[in-house]
Amino acid sequence: MEQEESPGASATVEEAEESAWTEIEERLTHMPPYDFQELVAGLLRGMGYHVAWVAPPGPDRGIDVLAFSDPLGIHGPRIKVQVKRTDRIQVREVRSFMSVLADGDVGIFVSTGGFTKDSEDEARNQERRRIMLLASFEGFVVIQSTLQLDVVSVYTVPGGIDVVPVAERKIFVGQ
Repeated sequence: MEQEESPGASATVEEAEESAWTEIEERLTHMPPYDFQELVAGLLRGMGYHVAWVAPPGPDRGIDVLAFSDPLGIHGPRIKVQVKRTDRIQVREVRSFMSVLADGDVGIFVSTGGFTKDSEDEARNQERRRIMLLASFEGFVVIQSTLQLDVVSVYTVPGGIDVVPVAERKIFVGQ
């Protein structure tokens, strides 16, 4: 005999999930910039990429995280990531980021403030450069589906950020 899920229970689960995503978005918006950068690097590690470099505080020449699909960086693509915690990213900032991408690179631009329509059009219409624009909330949805997580919690811990999935798998961000 099968039990049917009551409509109220489903709505409660949906509300809880929405509340969790709202809390994550709020946390990301107020996270210190270099913690956010480390979080993005840690999420790439959690997705199986090998993070070769994370920019220290100070000028970074347009690249905050450098990652590869293999530990030695022999096999492509090279992944360059720009992380911003600002208002909506303008098209000039996207163009500046694309200027540091070589033909075989993949660029990922993560912004808590999102992107202007012109920025999105510029990235979408690229023929030579591979670039993905992720508003921070969208980035977590991509990562959630890649890691097959239901919901995650983000905590600041000594030495980094701790991302704790509901399934109790842990990804530690930091050294």
